[in-house]
Amino acid sequence: MTRITSLAGTVLLLLSALSYSAPPLVVVLYSTAVWGPHCPKTENACSAILNELGEERFCPLALHIGDEFYTSAVDRWVEHYQVEYIPAPVLDGSYDVNRGIDYDALLPLVEKRLLEERPIALEIDGEIAEEGDSVNVTVSITPEVESFFKEEDSEKLTLVVFLREDGLYFTGVTHQFICRDLYMEEVTIVSHNQTTTVEHSFPLAKDWSKSNLSVGAFIQDFTKPLQEYSVYNGAFDDDL
Repeated sequence: MTRITSLAGTVLLLLSALSYSAPPLVVVLYSTAVWGPHCPKTENACSAILNELGEERFCPLALHIGDEFYTSAVDRWVEHYQVEYIPAPVLDGSYDVNRGIDYDALLPLVEKRLLEERPIALEIDGEIAEEGDSVNVTVSITPEVESFFKEEDSEKLTLVVFLREDGLYFTGVTHQFICRDLYMEEVTIVSHNQTTTVEHSFPLAKDWSKSNLSVGAFIQDFTKPLQEYSVYNGAFDDDL
């Protein structure tokens, strides 16, 4: 008999025994800045959980505001969530996470989300263009739970696709999970088991390290109240 001593290990064991409509990926986005005194706590928590669960189960993304790594592409997301401080973690679309959350507080929330059914399967494939000046991304969206749809047999959701870079050294610290670009598109997904495909191309800056780039995506409903922006699923690809 194998004894599992960590909560993360227990969750992975349960996942292997359960049948899901789609494999779950928990997405944590958090507003941050290199000058924020409480921001490292959130990044360190995300790094530790990623090491335990793996990138197929957990995906953090740092949205930098007002610092060296800021990109205007995050403004639309910040506006949706009415972000007024940093760090402001958003766990799978839920904005009820405490400010500056640490490992002990975040891990149980991630584990809980991993055990919830995901009605949509999301797949993502990214590759650097031959010219080396862009990353081309294809996202496939397949609803797998028939009861997810309402009477009109379609659903308008928002797909968020992002380009991430890791391992950036600045002010004596190596920063991870940095959002280099972010694209949002409203999509109408049709009936059960019918796949919708979205393509997007991210231009690359010359000073970005191609070997440290990855892409990800998640899909959620921004038409609901702020506390109900639940992410239906996510996908991640670091093999560009």
